[in-house]
Amino acid sequence: MSIDKGNFMNKEVRVRFAPSPTGYLHVGGLRSAIYNYLFAKANNGKFIIRIEDTDMSRSEQKYEKLLLDQLIWMGVIYDEGPDIPNSPYGPYRQSERLDIYKKYADQLIANGYAYYCFCTDDELKLEKESAATESRVPQYNGKCRNLSEAEVNEKINAGIKPVVRFKAWNEDITFNDLIRNEITFKAGMVGDFVLVRSDGYPTYNFAVTIDDSLMKISHVLRGEEHLSNTYRQIMIYRNLGLELPEFGHFSLILGKDADGNVSKLSKRHGATSLDAFKDEGFLKEALFNYLVLLGWSSESGDEILSIDRLKKEFSLSRVSISPSIFDGVKLRWMNEQYMKAIPEDLRLLVVEPFLNKTRLQNISHNNLQKLIKIFWSASQTLSDVNMHITKFLDQMDVTHPDERLNTDITKKIIATFRDEIFNLQNANADSMAEAIKIVGKKLAVKGKDLFIPIRIALTGEEHGPELKLVIDYLGKETILKKLDLFIIR
Repeated sequence: MSIDKGNFMNKEVRVRFAPSPTGYLHVGGLRSAIYNYLFAKANNGKFIIRIEDTDMSRSEQKYEKLLLDQLIWMGVIYDEGPDIPNSPYGPYRQSERLDIYKKYADQLIANGYAYYCFCTDDELKLEKESAATESRVPQYNGKCRNLSEAEVNEKINAGIKPVVRFKAWNEDITFNDLIRNEITFKAGMVGDFVLVRSDGYPTYNFAVTIDDSLMKISHVLRGEEHLSNTYRQIMIYRNLGLELPEFGHFSLILGKDADGNVSKLSKRHGATSLDAFKDEGFLKEALFNYLVLLGWSSESGDEILSIDRLKKEFSLSRVSISPSIFDGVKLRWMNEQYMKAIPEDLRLLVVEPFLNKTRLQNISHNNLQKLIKIFWSASQTLSDVNMHITKFLDQMDVTHPDERLNTDITKKIIATFRDEIFNLQNANADSMAEAIKIVGKKLAVKGKDLFIPIRIALTGEEHGPELKLVIDYLGKETILKKLDLFIIR
């Protein structure tokens, strides 16, 4: 059976992101939310949030609030949702829509498309084990499919709580995927599946189908792991006589394992939740930009793209069907580019939440501004700024010479530099930087052979920010104290 594309040319584009409030928002879900949001904005449509909280054992209100707060922080602003007043298609929590699902389940049963199933968990487990032994696809054997009305009533009156099963079609189903083009599901891929559990709560596929239809979702855009769900949902749509949305399935996001192989992105690949990236000091604009590029590219070839530009340029035609590999190095590079664009007078405000207040309590505001200027260009995240500053200040407390400078030439460089600084009448950043050049000429030393010993003496590091900025921050008195550690009297 071929499923025609829906005709949405003259209809409002309405897309949704439907998270389960069972944990933190992770990269895959966040990218799906961003893609749906951008598709809506690019097509003058609506972006809807629906909370899929029918897994009562794992769903928690705190996670719902966290998810919504995280989306807003990211700039993924939704038009309708559980906390948006006057949203027209509520409720937007599945746990508040149980009567709606029951109505449609009863309709399917009445029309012969679904039935009550009384099989126990033990019976289903034995059937699954038998299928595995015989190398068969584990599918429900249809034991309750043809129970008479009298048999059904007898079991219900006996207090046995049934599930509601859908009668799966036994024919091929072909549909057009907006990203993957034509896809065919072969007959017999699934057996009769559960629509409503014995506790009265709907399964994912049933609730999603009803909700998407009643909320007038025009495009269902989600990860490719949902392809098998699309098969089930198409059958439900058709047997209920509901108009299908258009479907599009994004490729997976992969992570690189220690052995170089790739697999679906998970915690073993490092940080994957939005909270973790926030805690590391990634800017939301950089994270947004990077996640969009995990499976989509601009026609211009540009990689640094503002959210406003992405709203105009995003299209499904440029979404790749190939999996994307999450690259933490590339993300850090992109974050660095966004950090460079932050004006100097705003940097303290941006980085302040990441600074170690205790370590900096004796640092003046002016000196803190200088420290941020010194280490900003050497940092790729906001937490890097704090790391560099803390390390630098810790090095200032060191009271013993560095063994790396225990050679004749390095001792001469440090001693000569110390004398030049000591003799300066007007010690400022420029004059002290000029003193380094004088040392080089006197000792016929240049390049890294000259600069690295001085940098180690002042900062404890061989590489780092512009030495002139460091000198400016330290000042003559502190520089002399540091250099005196290396002078043998």
